[in-house]
Amino acid sequence: MNYTLQPAESVSDGIKRIVDGKIERAIEHIDGADDPHETIHEVRKRCKERSSPKFVH
Repeated sequence: MNYTLQPAESVSDGIKRIVDGKIERAIEHIDGADDPHETIHEVRKRCKERSSPKFVH
């Protein structure tokens, strides 16, 4: 996943693309999970990734 804004996209479109990608990856962990503890860990990790808060502030 590329966490940089593309030259041809607006800032808001780029932020939406990046955050949507992070959410999609978290959902993929939920859908393919066998171990609920590992699933919770992975989803929390995706939500805490450092680049998301930088975009919101």
